[in-house]
Amino acid sequence: MVLALTSCSGGLSANTTNASNDTSSSTPAVIDNMQTFTPSSGTATATFKVASGSENEEAAEAIQYTVDASGVAVELHYMGSLDIMNLLESGGGDYDAVWPASSIWVSMGDVNLQGQITSLLSGGDRSSGSSD
Repeated sequence: MVLALTSCSGGLSANTTNASNDTSSSTPAVIDNMQTFTPSSGTATATFKVASGSENEEAAEAIQYTVDASGVAVELHYMGSLDIMNLLESGGGDYDAVWPASSIWVSMGDVNLQGQITSLLSGGDRSSGSSD
């Protein structure tokens, strides 16, 4: 199972600083289309690997804040939306989540979701398999 994240572009203004007003710490550089965020403590309890659209690079400050607070490292592997869709079609690889620019790529690439939609449109079973 792959977690799908979606967002809209909002970004931080150039005048925004973090709560401590310490702007000396920077977010990790993107190297070979990958950005690795590690906790400021230096020790991660786990690593969360995400196939991400490059548009999400602007969320780096928020991701670093979350990584520091949680102790979980995050690897963002930047790729195109079609690559993310193809990744989903092939089962998601070894990624824990996908974060494309738009949720349409999740809908188009998630073959399990496509099967459910096709079943619903053809009058198939509308139950989710759960009695909750």
